[in-house]
Amino acid sequence: MDASHGLTDEQKLQKAIAMSKIGVPLSVIAKVMDVPLTSISNLRHERANCSE
Repeated sequence: MDASHGLTDEQKLQKAIAMSKIGVPLSVIAKVMDVPLTSISNLRHERANCSE
């Protein structure tokens, strides 16, 4: 089952970020959500920089 079926790229990234917040490894998120690992990593770094 594809968890990302029917979602836009932005929705996929938001869902991926939510999954990362609860401790799901980025490699698993990238595979399940079909989102490039670099996209998730970049967003996490941006979020970390904003929360400082």
